[in-house]
Amino acid sequence: MRRVCICLVLLLLCVPAAYADNDSAPDTQIADWVFRLPDTMKIVTGLDGKPALAFKRTPDNMTTSARFTFSADLQGDDLDKAYQDWAKDGRDALKKSLDIEGDGEVTRTTTAAGYDMLAWAAAYSDQRHVDWVAILTCLRHDRRAGGFLFFTNDFTRLKENAADMDTLLNTATFASCRGKDDPPLKLKVHIDPTSTPSFLWDPPPELPKGEAGLEGIYGATKLSAAGDPREGIGTVDFRWSYYTFFADGRVMRMIPPEGLLSFRFEYWQQHYGSDCGRYVMKEDRVEMTFDLGDGKTDSVTLKRKGADLLDGDKPFAKLAGTAKLKGKFRRINAEQYSEQRRQEITFHEDGSFEDEGFNSTINIGWWVGGDCSLRDMDPVPGKGKWRAEKNTLELIYEDGRRRRFAFHRYTDQPEDNPKLIVLNGNLLSRE
Repeated sequence: MRRVCICLVLLLLCVPAAYADNDSAPDTQIADWVFRLPDTMKIVTGLDGKPALAFKRTPDNMTTSARFTFSADLQGDDLDKAYQDWAKDGRDALKKSLDIEGDGEVTRTTTAAGYDMLAWAAAYSDQRHVDWVAILTCLRHDRRAGGFLFFTNDFTRLKENAADMDTLLNTATFASCRGKDDPPLKLKVHIDPTSTPSFLWDPPPELPKGEAGLEGIYGATKLSAAGDPREGIGTVDFRWSYYTFFADGRVMRMIPPEGLLSFRFEYWQQHYGSDCGRYVMKEDRVEMTFDLGDGKTDSVTLKRKGADLLDGDKPFAKLAGTAKLKGKFRRINAEQYSEQRRQEITFHEDGSFEDEGFNSTINIGWWVGGDCSLRDMDPVPGKGKWRAEKNTLELIYEDGRRRRFAFHRYTDQPEDNPKLIVLNGNLLSRE
């Protein structure tokens, strides 16, 4: 039965599909891979903190997932031989890691996008004696090659999921192989493993302009009866709540994941639609409306009191978004956690920093919305240059990583050498 399933999958993968322009236009990019994401698939965060593709029809008690490997340039004069050797090395590594016996099934064809495709499929059983199918599909254009991994233990829906994978692969190309005269990509999602999304927007967008009456990020804390974290008392109930107002009358009931240094409302709205809305000022009231979909809306009213906005009796204060940082910072109450989760980042007045891998200790990462919020699962040390402007902490690493995090000082902290800062709602303290 498993062999029949494998042959069925390879048969599907061997048939290049022809699509109308509106069906094949790429809308998603992950690293170097550009493709059309089928409606039956979604981007999620893998167990390693990296992006993966999940199949929506797969039940919760089964697993069907896929992910792209990094693309690479083939070496040597005989590109066909280099490609086949490269694909075989990938198959051998996968067989070894999964303890797969036998050679599996190999086929070769050309995709609808004109890429050379090598597909390999094999069945195996894991340590719990659960049956799986693993597929490694390699694509090549000239010297560039990349791999696509697919795993499933859902044999009932294997045919449909394989057809989805076929749809995706027939539209897949490499961004590095695009020509100068190719039309610009109109992407809904662009995930770069080294960069948070706003670095990918060229030119950098400006903040909306207008005269609606409010502008900036307002925040309030929610504290449990355990007390204030600044007193050294840990509590799992400590949370920040936010409203971000724009001069053109738009509002978000959250802090923009990368702050406001390079901000595009439409990008975050496609991922956090129900948290994006409109506001109007009526005397001392701020009336907000959020679209929940299906014709439903949610209305929230805040009252102005001096410089604050009141939600009932809870004051939301405008949050300062600049700072002159100096010293070592780490997660508040880090001593309560394992050694791996006590990583620090050190800021210097000359704009340099050293990072022990602090991003692995808290939920700060590459935010792309929905089910995908990527971060380092293990500490990744590095150093580089930093700046804190427009409610954004920007880190440019010497190893090529580029990160922007939503940033503000704690409400009672000075701009010069603050002791407490907040990144995406996470409180960091200077030693």
